[in-house]
Amino acid sequence: MGKRGQNAIETLIILAVIIGIFTMMIVVNQDVVKSYNSKFTVDRTNSALNDITNAAQSVYQQGVGAKTRITINFPDGVDNITFKNNIIKFRLGNNNLIQKKFEFNVTGKLVSNEGRRWVNFESSSNTSTIFVNISDEI
Repeated sequence: MGKRGQNAIETLIILAVIIGIFTMMIVVNQDVVKSYNSKFTVDRTNSALNDITNAAQSVYQQGVGAKTRITINFPDGVDNITFKNNIIKFRLGNNNLIQKKFEFNVTGKLVSNEGRRWVNFESSSNTSTIFVNISDEI
């Protein structure tokens, strides 16, 4: 009976060590996946911002009244998108801020929901300033 008890205890100790190793591997992998997802969100946000930049510059260069409409893939993890004078800011859920400064004023409203959607760009002017209005259709 003593040998059986010893075998059972040894088996339990081995299983506990194996479970501990697997637990540590899972925790480390979750950190790696979280880091990868964060980088992926930043990369997708930069890609969306580059698409916006290219379209806005094109419309601005064409002059007042120019319009275009393109599809942009917005990433998950963007909390809000704001426009202020000549800057567009994308605030991400992990408190990162990705922004783009233009040589001209930009205005508009973009919803921060994930997904591909149409975005309109229109060059307009008020008394002396030419600006580009950017808006999406939801």
